[in-house]
Amino acid sequence: MKIIKNVLPKEDNIKIIKHLIRSPNWIMAYDIKRNDEETILEQGNVSIKINKLFDLETLHNNFLNFQGMSMTTYNIETSIDNDSYLNDYAHKITEIVCKKAKIKKYKIFRFFWNFYRPSDATEWHLDRDSSGFMSFVYNLHDSDGGTEISKKIYYDKEGEAKLFKSDTKHRGLGPKKLSVRLNLNCVLQLK
Repeated sequence: MKIIKNVLPKEDNIKIIKHLIRSPNWIMAYDIKRNDEETILEQGNVSIKINKLFDLETLHNNFLNFQGMSMTTYNIETSIDNDSYLNDYAHKITEIVCKKAKIKKYKIFRFFWNFYRPSDATEWHLDRDSSGFMSFVYNLHDSDGGTEISKKIYYDKEGEAKLFKSDTKHRGLGPKKLSVRLNLNCVLQLK
């Protein structure tokens, strides 16, 4: 885990937050175990999968512990590139993080925005289950929520990015006092 400080100024973070709260593209975050997936369409290297066990009981169980909301604005695997305003800022954030971390050769794999309310928490997960990838969580504002890795919570500080290997088990934690936590999760493929 490496903390990268002073990525963007407060004014830029506020612009991003204003855009995020007006976006219609948020979805409820949930984790589906891979062995519960069924491929319904496959064309070339693109496949569409659904949860074959997805019924009302599964829906109920998935949302017993609300995991927040998420929005993918860029994903190389699924050919998503759907918000140029957010993606321009995400590219700028990525360039600064990589320059400060001395990462010279990389390919952006995905931009994933997170929204948490008090007490929201994700399941423990890996961003990628193979080596050769790095992730960072960029904090748009101060928060008493954070990212937990190996029983240590790294609380959010505005303008900082938490950089770690993508195959590191971690989870996102919503705030306790503040009513919202917003951040960017980026996954990079190292070259």
